[in-house]
Amino acid sequence: MARGRKKTKPVGPQTKLTVTLRVRCLDIHRASKQFGSWHENNDTEVSGVYLADECDAYGDNIVVPCDVQNGDTVYVLFMIYSSGDSFGNSSGNGEVMWVFKDLTLAKQALEQVKKANEFDYSVRSTPPDNLDFKLEDGSTVTVGNPPHDYFQNMTDVYLKSMSVGHGGVIR
Repeated sequence: MARGRKKTKPVGPQTKLTVTLRVRCLDIHRASKQFGSWHENNDTEVSGVYLADECDAYGDNIVVPCDVQNGDTVYVLFMIYSSGDSFGNSSGNGEVMWVFKDLTLAKQALEQVKKANEFDYSVRSTPPDNLDFKLEDGSTVTVGNPPHDYFQNMTDVYLKSMSVGHGGVIR
């Protein structure tokens, strides 16, 4: 899931949200010998957003610097990427980068992620390790950028509009 997040000191209300994912393994191959080839193909999608205090689901917890209630619309910034090593690869991996209540800030972050991951190998070898997003209270958050390594590439990044659920999700 998400790599380390570092946030500046919040100003005002905060809400802890749990974002759940649905991951389906479409195909997998692992060689039986050491250092053999391998591949994995997944289908990953955001399946829900819940108030963490009312939810018993396993998911990615994010503390947003604004008041969020059940039924509110939030925007999940979600990335699909591939990863691997010299012997194989894994595609369709997903990561929740952040959750926004403000659509304008969400769109700014989306464009920032797109720009950071559209790079020219001749100019720099990899995208940045981290990205900084502006948040609703004026603070910033530093989030990990999944395709920051040689074998990792962004497949897609998008905003998913979700209504905050009422929790009670089964693990």
